[in-house]
Amino acid sequence: MKRALIILVVSCVCIGALPTVALGHTKKFPVTSSWAKSMYMSGTVSSPKAACVKKRTVGIYDVSNPDFPTFVTGATTNDNGYWQTHGGFFGSPKYKLVIAAKVLQKNANHKHKCKALNKTKTWKTAG
Repeated sequence: MKRALIILVVSCVCIGALPTVALGHTKKFPVTSSWAKSMYMSGTVSSPKAACVKKRTVGIYDVSNPDFPTFVTGATTNDNGYWQTHGGFFGSPKYKLVIAAKVLQKNANHKHKCKALNKTKTWKTAG
């Protein structure tokens, strides 16, 4: 009986001494963008998380033929989320803005990232 009690106490102590695993989490921060077209395209990336705004890669695609989207140009946002491309955008009235997701922190217990954004906009052509 004494031996069984000792085994039980030692077992409880050993189980209690096992390292506990912290429950991790994934956090995704929303991203929005406004943009305009003239002789160039420009816009602003916005997010409640400041790190989701700076150094974001922006891609512009001509999607007038949805079966064959064509990369036109790209830009990188500044610290305030502003971006600007150069070039004539006179052909297609329909473009897609693509901003890839951005991982802020990733380890065994955490994954924080800024969401991706795909936004299509159509402009009326003169005529």
